Amino acid sequence: MDDPNDYNLDYIRCFLAGIEMKDGGLIGRDAHTWGTITHPQCGALDLVSLQGGIGNDPLPRWVREKLLYSLGAHGFTKPSKAHGQRVIDEKPIHRIAQGITVCIAALLSTLSTIVLYFIVSMRLKLALIVVFNMIGSLCLCLIAKVKVPEVIAISAA
Repeated sequence: MDDPNDYNLDYIRCFLAGIEMKDGGLIGRDAHTWGTITHPQCGALDLVSLQGGIGNDPLPRWVREKLLYSLGAHGFTKPSKAHGQRVIDEKPIHRIAQGITVCIAALLSTLSTIVLYFIVSMRLKLALIVVFNMIGSLCLCLIAKVKVPEVIAISAA
């Protein structure tokens, strides 16, 4: 199971500190499970994310966490109905990441066909087929969460 990301933990902390959840919402031993807005590090260390957000594949996660969160993601935010904090709408981010993935896949298959068209040597063609197949398999593993049998099936096709 994945660890919850900082953005989602901040969202929960803001929700618990909001007006609707008087005095933090939780009492007793559970009061500091998520940490607080002023002391986020005091939360429990064994939190897990049972269901990730939309697009929990590696590329959408990278686009969301590294690119958009660090840039502020102003074009992808909307005010939350629960506490007014601006939250990131993950649906357009997921669509953008899927578009990037499709473009990479199409470019890779087209590029391999074009390169093989101009190669005369049969040995070099076979070697390049192996190289492009390995690059395609590597891209599958890095961009999408695929299992080994799926990679083998796609490589064999």
